[in-house]
Amino acid sequence: MISQTAEYAVRAAVCLGGRNGQPMTVREIAKLTRVPEAYLAKLLQALGRAGLLRSRRGYHGGFALARTPKSMTALQIISAVDPFKRIEKCPLGIGDHAMSLCPLHRRIEETLASVEKSFRDCTVADLIDCKRPGGGRHTSFSREHFCALQAELHGRNGGNGNGHGRKRARNGRARKSV
Repeated sequence: MISQTAEYAVRAAVCLGGRNGQPMTVREIAKLTRVPEAYLAKLLQALGRAGLLRSRRGYHGGFALARTPKSMTALQIISAVDPFKRIEKCPLGIGDHAMSLCPLHRRIEETLASVEKSFRDCTVADLIDCKRPGGGRHTSFSREHFCALQAELHGRNGGNGNGHGRKRARNGRARKSV
């Protein structure tokens, strides 16, 4: 119902929403959300231009939500990267349908309106911490997920997560990377 681009953007926003305003690098977000890093970078820039994310350069830089997760809707995120295309006139160009849509296109339009409303009523906060069907809770990107990512990014090469630091040579000895 939504494009892969829109889903990727929502995944990134949900990931960032669980960080309480702390920035994350593109690499960290890509790893957690399983979105290709280069493509994610472009999406994050689009979300930043739409005023949904803020970015900071430097050592402790990265991306963060520009507003609280409760005040940002899934529809705002989707609209920033791949807005819904609504049916306003007959896509077939049939003259009899100029004033009103035919039953098929009217039904499609009603469905699109319903999906759009559902995303308008859904905040990032709703997606961060959801109730599971049948009880219990499910957190999209929990603290445990983030800690595991940090261990993987920082523990493996001993660096600061950006590829700089000590790496292991084939013989197991540490070597300085560039």
